[in-house]
Amino acid sequence: MKRAQVNSERLLALLRRLLLIAGPSGRERQVADAVAEKAESLGFRVYEDGAGRALGTECGNLICALAGDSGGAPLILNAHLDTVDTPRAPALKEEQGVLRSDGSTILGADDRAGAAALLEAAETAIERGIPRGDLYLVFTVCEEQGLKGALHLEAARLPRAPWYSFDAGKRAGVCVYSAAGRASVDVTVTGPEAICVLSRAIASLPWGRLENGDTANTGLIRGSSREERACLQAALRSRSAVRMAGLKERMAAAFYAAAKEAGVRAEVAMRDEYPPLETDPAAPVCRLALEAAEMAGLEPALDTSGGGYDANRLQAMGFPAVALGAGYRNAHSPEEYIEAAEVIGAAGMAVSLIELFGKRRGQC
Repeated sequence: MKRAQVNSERLLALLRRLLLIAGPSGRERQVADAVAEKAESLGFRVYEDGAGRALGTECGNLICALAGDSGGAPLILNAHLDTVDTPRAPALKEEQGVLRSDGSTILGADDRAGAAALLEAAETAIERGIPRGDLYLVFTVCEEQGLKGALHLEAARLPRAPWYSFDAGKRAGVCVYSAAGRASVDVTVTGPEAICVLSRAIASLPWGRLENGDTANTGLIRGSSREERACLQAALRSRSAVRMAGLKERMAAAFYAAAKEAGVRAEVAMRDEYPPLETDPAAPVCRLALEAAEMAGLEPALDTSGGGYDANRLQAMGFPAVALGAGYRNAHSPEEYIEAAEVIGAAGMAVSLIELFGKRRGQC
């Protein structure tokens, strides 16, 4: 099929504009203002929620609403405004249809590509007079800090409609139905030779990449043979809530057992940072994504991910949710890049979703 037509020149100009605005987590005001201005120019009602106040950051999430004109089903498209921490906006380099930074900073296509694609898709749908249901564009803050913006999203302002996060570092057309949740682990051992006890427990556990794509990674380890206190920070990831519970139980048991054997004290604190995304690949939210990809002339595919997305949190809130490929590669590094064809494809897929939902009746 032919790829859904978007204004490629306009899309790429918007992407460049957004990339050139520095906006790491907690400092998204400038990029939020640019996105809000664009959305309002298209006729969206833009509401900034209270996430910024809750997090103590510059701004909240943007909920942009455009009333439907077809009686079709409501649709929610999502991207995040923030990037990982960076000293400045990138100096862009563009060669043979590929955008990169000059290598001294990240590019920030994660997730400015998603934001640009959604705004262009909305503009294309409006220009072409594509019948649509109520359309919501949700731009979140602090996604890169454990999906904290989505945690404080005023979700009551949204219908319980399918939620599509255009944020996966995969090619356009890919639908991520399963993504990892994350838990942090803090262990403190107190008593004689605490560091030795902690070390024995660490050595008894599997680390790195585990079965089924789960991971267990050590972070900071503090202590010495002269101190009666040793600490460990670690992180667990799993695409299954059941497996995550098993990982946490096994880890806690190992530290408590080592401490008991040595006659010292262990404290283990675990905190769920965000839940896994566990969507049935046969669910309508997935089937419609694959249909939209085909309509846009893309190769539809289902996939999983070891990272987390706003979709993780929204599914936990009761929304049918998946993440979709935004086309960028090597995120969070100076080697990050995006092909123009990929962001054009993502925008085309968003147009197709708007069109599909405009033809449906009732909630999907």
